Amino acid sequence: MKYNVFRQLAVLPPSIHKLSPAWNATMLLIDWLAPRVLELAYTAHDLTSLARDWGYDGTPFLWNEARRFEIRCELDAAFFHLYLPCESDGAWHKAEGETPEQLAMLKRHFPQPRDAVAYILDPPVST
Repeated sequence: MKYNVFRQLAVLPPSIHKLSPAWNATMLLIDWLAPRVLELAYTAHDLTSLARDWGYDGTPFLWNEARRFEIRCELDAAFFHLYLPCESDGAWHKAEGETPEQLAMLKRHFPQPRDAVAYILDPPVST
């Protein structure tokens, strides 16, 4: 992958995984994420080596639609918190490296982070 293409991807820096998430200050983000991602991914014996690489020695997780939906919702909410920085009152917080002009443009399109979340979860349908 060319660097200019990679730069355009929304990728969090690896250092963020060693921080405690705002919703659970008692653990590292990676320790919160890993079991959820593993449960979604490790659903068949042919992925045993993946599970072992992650330090899991159990059997594959059963495919349970309700449980998978719950995990995906938790992950969605976590990534909204990580990618959409906001103040405790719900207003936008300037992201690292973001210019005042970029923040102003963002606010024009999405007055608050919850507006961006609503757009992502239910984008308008073009006709």
